[in-house]
Amino acid sequence: MMHPCKFLCLSLTFTFILIPLVSARHCYYCDMTDDSNCMEKPVYCGKRENCFIARGLALGLPRVISKGCVHAIFCGRDHPIMYLGVTYNLTTYCCQGEFCNAGYPEDVQTPTDATIVAVFLAGLLLLLLMCWLL
Repeated sequence: MMHPCKFLCLSLTFTFILIPLVSARHCYYCDMTDDSNCMEKPVYCGKRENCFIARGLALGLPRVISKGCVHAIFCGRDHPIMYLGVTYNLTTYCCQGEFCNAGYPEDVQTPTDATIVAVFLAGLLLLLLMCWLL
């Protein structure tokens, strides 16, 4: 049987190793452009950022989109933005997950906690294996 102090130390070590893997994510980025010209480039987002796709609409004009990373407080908001001399109504759609903002805003999936649960379970199994081996 493992000493409780050693068990706590191992638990904290695995927690600090695995938490950054869950918190940070990769997203696609493209600057504001018309719908068909978005050249998606991979970017690394901060720990507290979500991936987003923003879609802009203006009466009688093709829609515009933008992609990247954003803080959660900006998710689901509409706001006016000026692009090529035209005011568009821009809506930001957010998601959580690796490269979840691929495609169009209609394709963005609702955030799930499946990744967090999977990493937690993997860490727990690894911890149990380490305890068994020690």
